[in-house]
Amino acid sequence: MFERTILTFFLATVVLAPRPTAAALAAEGGTSVTTSTLQQAVLPPGRAIESSIRLGSGTIQYKSAVQMVPVRDENGSMIAQVVTTVYLAANRKPSQRPVTFVFNGGPGAASVFLNFGALGPLRIQFGATGDTPSDRIVLRDNPGTWLDFTDLVFVDPVGTGYSHSFLGQEETQKKFWGNAQDVEYLARVIADWLISNNRLSSPKYLAGESHSGYRLPRITRLLQTRIGIGVKGLILISPILDSAQDFTGDLAPMPWVVHLPSMAAAHLETLGQLDATHMRPIIDYALGDYLVGLVKGRTDPAAMATMADKVSRLTGLNRTFVEESGARIDPQVYVRELHRRAGRLGSGMDSNLTFVDPFPYASTGGNDDPLIEAVVPPATSAIVDFYQRKLGWEVDADYQALSRDANNAWDEGQETQFESYTDLRKAVSLDPGLRVLIAHGWDDLSCPFLASEMLIDHLPAGEDPGQVRVVEYPGGHMFYSRQQSLMALHHDAAALYAAH
Repeated sequence: MFERTILTFFLATVVLAPRPTAAALAAEGGTSVTTSTLQQAVLPPGRAIESSIRLGSGTIQYKSAVQMVPVRDENGSMIAQVVTTVYLAANRKPSQRPVTFVFNGGPGAASVFLNFGALGPLRIQFGATGDTPSDRIVLRDNPGTWLDFTDLVFVDPVGTGYSHSFLGQEETQKKFWGNAQDVEYLARVIADWLISNNRLSSPKYLAGESHSGYRLPRITRLLQTRIGIGVKGLILISPILDSAQDFTGDLAPMPWVVHLPSMAAAHLETLGQLDATHMRPIIDYALGDYLVGLVKGRTDPAAMATMADKVSRLTGLNRTFVEESGARIDPQVYVRELHRRAGRLGSGMDSNLTFVDPFPYASTGGNDDPLIEAVVPPATSAIVDFYQRKLGWEVDADYQALSRDANNAWDEGQETQFESYTDLRKAVSLDPGLRVLIAHGWDDLSCPFLASEMLIDHLPAGEDPGQVRVVEYPGGHMFYSRQQSLMALHHDAAALYAAH
């Protein structure tokens, strides 16, 4: 869900359960593993219950389940367990019923946010104006669930949720916590789930948020070319496709360009004017005169003055402040300055979602994003309560909605600029039947929509120009916290599945 540069806080470290015996692991995996390498007990057996949900199209009977997928090394020894939360509609033919694997981002985020915030059959309200971490946890039927057109498998990578490694800390980092290894073992998890559940003949889709914009195109390519599994569709929610959108200094113009329209969107929303009609000229300006002005710099004083005037009007910021900033507005500065007079602090993930500024006289707003901090308690409480009371499945450990250990130890490998755009281009070129939906919130400064639009605009047209679509909705990184945007995403996703 969240970019690594944004994740500056996490929940407390996991309270580990007693270690299993080597005999217990040997019984499960057929191979002895010494207890000195183990970090956590083998999880309890999975559980399943029958459930139902009433939607506008009628009542859907379905199975809710928690299932573990073992991760094995080259010798066949189980070295980790990945927990999946699964929803399977009843009385459907597996060969015709799509199945979608869902991930959040991070790296180090569990899938609970998309599960109970957007796609699953049950939903709690979090991440919108007026929501607080101490709100009563109430799971209600989700009118925006995707269960009416696909089965759902929510995946918690190792170190998140209750998914865990049996290896020591150093080996866990090497095997699981890095760009390359993350893609490798999660592709295998998807394949193993399909095999063990007899779903290889089903249409297969991948959906994910934020960092999964980097993860899922690469997994798709790996499944296509090395494991032998085709993917029908990719749905990327508030994704990052290329880290070049991150700020690397005053001389790189593109980060400023892609963030400006998201700031302008936040200002338009306060005026009640946020829609595609008002956004189009702003995007054109960012890619035109604004970009030219940034490149020219102070060689054209008149253009600089004009740019300061324009950016001030678009963002709602003080004109003098904009001019002194060279019309280059850092997102963290923007969410502070925009609401400073009100004594509030905006979220970089949703500019108009504000909180009381705990340090209103400090020179900066700090690195903690209030939205991230606010959504963790309700999401964590809801999933643990769901497992315990609904499924009757209890684990003697803390649920890691966001894993500090995984994020801090993440290995980016040799990549100074990581991107999945290359793999996305190759995947859609190889398979004209693969369709891609990229969905953004207009107000999101952490993964701005214009970055995706620019990349997709440079894809070869191919046989079907609509093979890859970018759509925007009101809201920020978690735009689905708004009912209107939740239902708009459901509509657009349903159209993608129906096309197959």
